[in-house]
This record gives sequence, C-alpha cells and structure tokens, in this order.
Amino acid sequence: MTIKKGILLTLGLIIISLIVASFFQNEEAMLTHGFKKDLELADFEDSEYEAYLNQNEMIRPEESYRLTSDHMDPSLSYGYEIIAGDAYEKTGNLIMADDSSSIHLLFNIIDAGYYNIQLHYYPIEGKSSRIERSLMINGELPYRAAEKLSFARIWISETSTFVQDQNGNDIIPRQIEAPRWVETTLTDSEGLITESLLFYFESGANTIDFTALKEPILIDSFFIFQEMDVNPYLSYKQNLTNATDTLLGEEMILIQGQDMLEKSSPTLYPIADRTSAISTPQSSYALRANTGGGYNWRIVGDWITYEFDVENAGFYHISLRAKQSYIRGAYVTRRMRIDDQVPFAEASEIPFVYSGNWNVYTVGEEDAYEFYLTPGRHEISFEVVLGDFNESIREISEVINTLNKVYRDIIMITTAQPDLYRDYLLVNRLPDMLPTFAETQETLEKISDNLFQMTGESSTHTVILDKVALQLAAFIKEPETIHRRLSE
Repeated sequence: MTIKKGILLTLGLIIISLIVASFFQNEEAMLTHGFKKDLELADFEDSEYEAYLNQNEMIRPEESYRLTSDHMDPSLSYGYEIIAGDAYEKTGNLIMADDSSSIHLLFNIIDAGYYNIQLHYYPIEGKSSRIERSLMINGELPYRAAEKLSFARIWISETSTFVQDQNGNDIIPRQIEAPRWVETTLTDSEGLITESLLFYFESGANTIDFTALKEPILIDSFFIFQEMDVNPYLSYKQNLTNATDTLLGEEMILIQGQDMLEKSSPTLYPIADRTSAISTPQSSYALRANTGGGYNWRIVGDWITYEFDVENAGFYHISLRAKQSYIRGAYVTRRMRIDDQVPFAEASEIPFVYSGNWNVYTVGEEDAYEFYLTPGRHEISFEVVLGDFNESIREISEVINTLNKVYRDIIMITTAQPDLYRDYLLVNRLPDMLPTFAETQETLEKISDNLFQMTGESSTHTVILDKVALQLAAFIKEPETIHRRLSE
C-alpha cells in the first residue's frame, strides 16, 4: 500500500470567522449589561434534551419506517397539495407544503424506542431564505430544538468564470438557486446539540406534525431509522487494510477556494484577497476573486462544497491553505464530508487556530490523517460547527438563564426603577440570591479557565467572563448595594 505523501489536496480557502465569534459578540452585549431589564432569556437546549433522553430507557430498535403522502391525514393537515412526482424525477406522489402549512402523519411503530428522523426534500422556489419547520411527536413538542428545524437551500454561481469591470476588477457572479433532492437527518439548528436528534416513539400508533415557520418545501418522505455511529479514525483505517494502490507515484490535486461547486447560502460567494502574493489568481492593480468563505461563513450549519477528480486510487492527505484572522484567542471548527459522508469521527471537528497570516492546515496536523480515495469524481464539503466550544457555550447560556431569573426576582421587589436610598432587604427576602451568585461566579471562572486551556491564551471572551465574575463577587460582598447597581 503506497501512501500519497505531502500536501496532496489543497484548498486555497480563507476562513475568517465562525458562529463562535457571533455568539460571543452577543454574549458580550448581554453579560456586560449585567442585570439590565432588557436582557432576554437565553434558550438553553442541552439540559432539556438530556432530560428528554432520560425519560425512557435508551432503546434503539433496528426497524425503520418510511412515511410518504400515504401516511398523511388530510383532515388534520392544511396548506399542502399532493402532486405527481414525475416532474421531479420521482415515481410516487409528493407533498408540496406552502409557507403556512402543517402536515399531520399517522403511522405505527412496532417497538418503542428512540429513533432518528431523516427528511427527503426538494427546496422549491420561495423567498430565498432557509426553510424552517417545527416538529411535534404525538401532539407534543419533545424539546426546544425541535421547535425550529432548519433546512438548507442549494446555491451556485451563475457562471464559473469571472468578467471584469472597466477598472479590470473581477465582477462576482450572481448567486442563483440550483435545487436538487436532499436527504438530511434532523439536527439542532443552533448547533448546541452536536449529534443527530433522537425522538421517542411509542409502540403502536404515533403521529408527527410538521408545521411551517418559513418558506415552502416539497417532501418525498420521512425516514424513521437508526443513524449509524461514525467510527474513529483507527477503525476507519483498519476497515481499509485491504485497500491498495494500483499505481505508484504521487498525485497533487489543487482546488482553488473560489471554485465552489455548491453552497448553503448566497452570501458565500467568491471573494478577493490581496494579503498574500501567492493567492491565485493575483493582480498588482486589480481585484481578483481568489478565495472563498470569509466573514459570511460563520453561521452554524452553513457549508461549502467543492468537487475534484482522482486519477489514482490510494491514501491522500488533505490540507487547506487558510487564514483565521477574526477570532483572537480562539479557533474555529469545520466538519468535513467526502461524498456526503463524514469519513471518521475526528473529521467532524477540524480546528483552525487564529493567525494574521495565511497558513497550511493539514487535517490531523502532525499525525496527518490518510483518506482513501477511489478513481473518479468526488465532492468535499466543509460545514460550520461549534466544535469544542459547544460545552462552554451551553454553560454560558445556562448562566444567562440563571441570572435572568434572579434579576426578575429582584425587580419584583425593587421595581425596574428602585429607590436608591432604600434598603430592600434583598438577602432576607431572596435567601437563594447570594448562593446563586456564588455558584454562578464559580461557573464563570471555570468556563474562563477552560477557554484558556483550550486556546492557550486569554482573549476578549475570557475577559468578559472574568468581569462578570468580579461583578458577582462585588454583589456578594456588598449585597445592600445590589439594587443601586442593576444597570452596571
């Protein structure tokens, strides 16, 4: 078996930011306002989801069920039309659901247990935004993440070449929709729950209500099944021990970041970068589209797909020439898929550390992972995920939730405009207040320390957490001043 050495699959890709940045920006606005009355209650999904999984014994039956228009109850559904699938290259009937629809499905399950749900859909023309739906099981919302499920549209550049304006600058092609059939397993649109969502079905009759929040959708089927776990890298390699190269020698495959096949958002268009002379193409006087991604590529779930051809079968290393220059003191994360599959578990979270310069990131770093590729055309995708920051973000959300509750308890006594010269005896009237402050202070200090351990340095994010922890310490030390400091 010959291993293709070196950097053999290179993406000239600029990666500037991720949802971690926008999350911490939002958290900064909320946390530094302390207990201001306009602090909104944060959605903390993970603990609720874990409680849902613990409601019943974790049984994962092997049976699978495909639900089509035949399982729909017309009397409890609205805003839909049943159409023949011929025009969309399908043999059966399809459900065309508008942006105010609700689809009620009735079906039987043999064995009770937790199942994944996969949706086979076609993003028909709408208002160009993401498709959103809520899902109820047996008339109830199972948990908050099911309240808003997001489904991507497919976008491409109208032309694969660039024309120039009168100054010689590349004109970015118009981004247009290129709808196709998509199979996607339901996941948390906020990215706080990293695995595919599980839903509990009873033995016997069950129902699903799939209700529109935004945009129309064309549905072929729902598939209730057990999603296979992604094996770790060592298992992936062991399963390929019989795979051998038929040709010797090395093959270099170069993909330019601006040459995107598909993307999930029209904002992920090719962009021009002039910070490096070796970005291709380059001009000394004009702007050239030579990278992809950028600031717009920061929303959880957004992805970019490239295609490439392999001549010789074998194991390849995959590297990206990239720059993550937006989030100082942190790193961003992408999930990689090859031919629509995550090859192994480690490919689910590929980190890109902060740097003001362009760097080559080899997947697996020093112990570069080896990907087996067969001859022919392949696709490689990179999707925004939260990665290791997931746990810290969940904990911060829980802190915000807790502080919101305390603030509301306080203003029920003091009102939103307290008398600065009055002693409201908050410690006596709210006996849990100071213990909650102490516990929250400890949590914030732990999160700050974890972030420092993950990134190796302090950052604006840890400074924010430290500042709020100090503020809570001051509240504990001088509780009689709390009502005078609510706006700090």
